[in-house]
Amino acid sequence: MTFKRKILYFKAFLNMVFGCMLMLEIIESP
Repeated sequence: MTFKRKILYFKAFLNMVFGCMLMLEIIESP
């Protein structure tokens, strides 16, 4: 696996985690 691809996957993973946290924040807010 190339270094550039590793960074790409890492960015996608961070985006997914950030999106999930954002959705949870919206759902839990009254």
